[in-house]
Amino acid sequence: MKSWIRQRADWLAGRELLLLLLFLAPWLLFPGVSRPLTIGALAVLPLLWLVRFVAGRPLSVHTSLNGPILLLLICLGPAVWVSPRPEASFPQATALLLGVGLFFALVNGDARWRRPDLAGLALAAAGAAVALLALVGANWVEGKIGILDAVTGRLPRLISIDGGLHPNQIGGTLALLLPAVLGFVRLAWLRGRQPLMGHWQAWAWGGGGVALLMLFVLLLTQSRTAMLVTALIALMVAAMNRRSVGVILTAILIVVGLLFIIGLLSGNLTEWMVGTDRFSRQAAGRPDSWLRRLEIWRNALLALRDYPLVGVGLHAFGPVAWLNYNFDVVEPGFTLNHAHNLWLQAAVDFGLMGFVAFIWLTMVLLLLGWAVQRQRESGQRMLLTGIWLGLLAWMGYGALNAISLGSRPAVIVWGMMGFLAANWPGEERNRSPWPALVVGGALVALLGFWLSRSPIWSLNQAANTLDRTLLLDQRNLLPEAQAFLDAAGDLPGVLRRRALAHYESGERIKAITLFRQDEGAELYLASRARLLLAQESPAKAQAFIQMALEVEPNSGRLTCLAGDAYRLDGNVFDALQYYRMTPDRDASFGQDALRLAQCYYQLGLLEMQSGSWASAAESFGAAVALDPAQLSFQAVYGWALFKTSGELSRSIAIEEAVLEMDPGAVPVMLILADMYLAAERPQKGLEWSEEAVAAAPSDPGAWLRMAQAHWALERWEDAQEALAKVLRLDPENVQAIALQEDWESQ
Repeated sequence: MKSWIRQRADWLAGRELLLLLLFLAPWLLFPGVSRPLTIGALAVLPLLWLVRFVAGRPLSVHTSLNGPILLLLICLGPAVWVSPRPEASFPQATALLLGVGLFFALVNGDARWRRPDLAGLALAAAGAAVALLALVGANWVEGKIGILDAVTGRLPRLISIDGGLHPNQIGGTLALLLPAVLGFVRLAWLRGRQPLMGHWQAWAWGGGGVALLMLFVLLLTQSRTAMLVTALIALMVAAMNRRSVGVILTAILIVVGLLFIIGLLSGNLTEWMVGTDRFSRQAAGRPDSWLRRLEIWRNALLALRDYPLVGVGLHAFGPVAWLNYNFDVVEPGFTLNHAHNLWLQAAVDFGLMGFVAFIWLTMVLLLLGWAVQRQRESGQRMLLTGIWLGLLAWMGYGALNAISLGSRPAVIVWGMMGFLAANWPGEERNRSPWPALVVGGALVALLGFWLSRSPIWSLNQAANTLDRTLLLDQRNLLPEAQAFLDAAGDLPGVLRRRALAHYESGERIKAITLFRQDEGAELYLASRARLLLAQESPAKAQAFIQMALEVEPNSGRLTCLAGDAYRLDGNVFDALQYYRMTPDRDASFGQDALRLAQCYYQLGLLEMQSGSWASAAESFGAAVALDPAQLSFQAVYGWALFKTSGELSRSIAIEEAVLEMDPGAVPVMLILADMYLAAERPQKGLEWSEEAVAAAPSDPGAWLRMAQAHWALERWEDAQEALAKVLRLDPENVQAIALQEDWESQ
């Protein structure tokens, strides 16, 4: 009986990889499809290890990656437990566990599942699948590389996975897979030249086609980081084959390194990077990518300081960072899913131990891949080298972006790591992993015990508890959070959380007193107020900003935000009052001229609505002076000048200058039509209204101006026809209804 059980267990253990991919992977990758089946898959996953034990096999062979993976698994449970975003953490946890299961299935399974041809085919299929899914399901971005916008704009959107695939994630995944697919193509080509191996030529041509498709889609993603990493990997391949290329590549890296050090020491690094960013995104007019990353990295480091033991919670960095830290460059509408750096993401997800584990894992990968690709026969070495270079591309991409270990694309990373580890020299695989794991586990336990006795533990607990209180609206946890904060003493990060906890408890005076002791209070309070406004909570924003103004009464940032809050709430009188207070406090904006310009613009719009045209022209003029690149500011400035002085030529010149820079700007065409109609030049008004209709045939405003121009030219039938078109497009159009009644009375 025991022999029969062992035989069946051995049969199952030999097919562990197949069982994992067919029966468990779908539910672990997409846990939202069926929660019961996902829980069942999680329960079955550790049973695969039990099957190995029953079969008489070791629970796991030794690999140099066992240690860091075990440490990550130790960190995983607390990271999910403390998360203030359980709905986001759970899918990340299941995908990470699937990845770990895939890794160990490869290193412990039968050798047939580790064959290079099978691995190459699987990676080529994965590359083709990612590329094809991207073509029909990506949320393409525009403006980075203008020539590619014409292609992505014509692609159909046939499927939607989580609201659409992000182009940067697609680009990073393709950069990861491309070297491995090319390694497979080279392997297949060489094998196809051997006798009786002609079918490999077909695999080589097929793999080449997949590689070209992947490269094409990689370009369409417009992910500059993925493109740069792919180019560097190509140079590395060339350097491996030609010493001259290696010398050139080394020289380039030395020059770049020296420039980085010079820029860092001279304080010019940020300016240089912003200039480079502006050049590469000139068409989009958004030279803030580098500044965004600096701000996100700074807040990730602050999170590591405040959450050193268990992290902020798996995949919870975005909302936690918005709640606790300053964001000045990054706007609330920006989707912050990760820390834009693999190592920082591991730190904020898992804490210091996870950070150490990830550094350990990536260092071993560098050494492991180098050793493996040097110790195998030439054909297999090509594929192994391709896989290793793909993992290098993943790490290179992760320096400025992130495919974190819990994301769905990272399952491919785990598979590639497993294939590399499975091809480690045989004598290493036969060593028992348990002595090293036991010693490592004991050291981790001692470190955890020591940290749990320090105030750092209280700070970490306080921060996690306060996050859950505010982000999950669990107000009953506030007293517990305050108790932990008291136990944390005067550690950095405690003061602001104490103030926030008192404010949320209704203890406004205590909150104000504590915020006044925080040197960065103004920037934090303004950042928090912007987030509340973006969440369409004007009433909450008003209450918060009023408290903030008691902390920083001379802050122009906060008075401008108060104006925004009252404007969104429909209180024009108070909005005007706060907007008009802002220019007297513009020194608090520092170098942030664009935000001050936006405040002047909103003030001008309200003054325009109230009929104060001279004041509106002055406000719009100030906005244009601060941000001349914003065309909408110039357009309303020209209209306000015309309404103030009646001077047509200057106003027309301003609007036409805007149209030269943006020929399709329909609102500007309508302003020009209004100007000519007001100046009793209906023929020119008609010409501009016709331009507007041609550019936007479904715009009721364009047809309304056309009707007014025809009426002024005494073309009664044309006017009535245009007016009827307005009412067909917008039956509730107040201006059109009033105009129709007026014409009928005549």
